Amino acid sequence: MFSFFVIFIGINHYNFVFIVIGEFIFSLSNYGSYILTQVIVPKVVEEKELAKANSLLTASRNIINGTADVISGILVTVISYFSIFIFDLITYFITILFFAGVEVSNDKGKNTDQVRLRESIKNYRTQIREGISEVFSNKFVVGILIIAVVLQFHTKISLITVVGYFADGGKSYLYGIYFAVLLIGFSLGSLSSTKIKDKIEFSKLTVGSYAFAGIAWLLLVFLFKEIGVLIATFIMTYISGIFEILVVTKFQEIYKDKLGNIFTIFMAIAAVAQIAGLLIAPFMIKLFGNANIILYLGILNFIAIALYALNSYAVRKHKEKELDTI
Repeated sequence: MFSFFVIFIGINHYNFVFIVIGEFIFSLSNYGSYILTQVIVPKVVEEKELAKANSLLTASRNIINGTADVISGILVTVISYFSIFIFDLITYFITILFFAGVEVSNDKGKNTDQVRLRESIKNYRTQIREGISEVFSNKFVVGILIIAVVLQFHTKISLITVVGYFADGGKSYLYGIYFAVLLIGFSLGSLSSTKIKDKIEFSKLTVGSYAFAGIAWLLLVFLFKEIGVLIATFIMTYISGIFEILVVTKFQEIYKDKLGNIFTIFMAIAAVAQIAGLLIAPFMIKLFGNANIILYLGILNFIAIALYALNSYAVRKHKEKELDTI
């Protein structure tokens, strides 16, 4: 719709405010579509096939995003920005047609009455409160949230810092390769998740894999500098790709009807961590320099593991108290 207004209103003047508004609208639609997709998948896919479906969706999304980045870079040099908006508009209409063909069963039946605005707002507030309650009352979800928040913080600080880090080493061209590594690592991790889903216990997999990634990050960056960053980033994103699919599948199996509430709160908190990382990164660079920040980002893995372990310990103690009272 943003492209629609740009084309038919005839906006052909580009400035920073215009770009920020456009990015906000695109980000809003992307987050919304991600949550809706995770809610719809359990309704159209059998439970035993959830992990496979989630891995294929995530991998295809990352591959398409990477391909689109490459194509858009070429298109910008060949055709006008205005023509790209037309191309965006066409792709969005095609997407709408595809989703219009998805039939989702509704056990509650169809509601043909028009819902009033106040009732919708009230219902939304109720669902948000229920989502917050569900997230923070379940220690398993809290543990996952801790890992997700720290890793989002890690990723966004890295995104800002590697620009200067590669430039300081005279290898600015590696920034494009860095983005390719992000997409490839995450996509391969997503596809690999189905092979290890039932082979390793979730907590052991989480702690072991991120501890390994943290050690690998510190050693590789220290020994191999810029190339080490690329290898360490691949390891981190590969593990994160596995982690996301396992978490999404677990949520879909546990919550089902409340999945939308859970994902809304979860994504909102993760987004706050992303924003915090982006805002804090410039100040950290000014204080410590690019090289020091990149090197010691691996320590964040161990902070996440420590917090996750403390949460797991609290869960065990709570269960022991419940058994003692029986």
